[in-house]
Amino acid sequence: MARTREFEWQAGRFKDVVLYVTNQLADDPTFGSTKLNKILYFTDTEAYKRLGKPVTGATYQRNRHGPTAIEYPPMIRELEGEQFIEVRGEKIVDHEQERVTATGRVVPNMEQFTAEERAIIDEVIAEFRGYTNTEASDESHKRSAGWLARDQGEQIPYLDSLINPEPLDEPLAAGLKTKTPA
Repeated sequence: MARTREFEWQAGRFKDVVLYVTNQLADDPTFGSTKLNKILYFTDTEAYKRLGKPVTGATYQRNRHGPTAIEYPPMIRELEGEQFIEVRGEKIVDHEQERVTATGRVVPNMEQFTAEERAIIDEVIAEFRGYTNTEASDESHKRSAGWLARDQGEQIPYLDSLINPEPLDEPLAAGLKTKTPA
């Protein structure tokens, strides 16, 4: 399946966001790789909506548990190989999950991000802190039109994040159905 890179991939920024998120959610007992993936996705798509470009330039695809960056597995392996993070399987809430923990050997470089980008990262972290991994996955299913419209493994274009997947409210939907073309 051919993938089209929509934005410049910025591996360093991706790694620093991963490290920052893992530091910020180190005390979250429900934090696992599913939640981390959703935070990355919503950070990039929210930045795209507000600023016209994502924070990391990652390419996202439809996976069973929601959108995930295709670059996530190799970047996590690289960060683990550099001993910047530890990844271990453990039971989180009610199922096995990978917990990603920063080792503290390096501090993420947050100075490279604009104030607007940092605000988006922090807003997404704050929102997802309140979710379990399952709830984070469910949110991504409800709020990602690209995930809803794509087949398993298919790329989710950033443009899809501009589509609101929520159904129209009944009065508005009824009004649209009764209008006739002029």
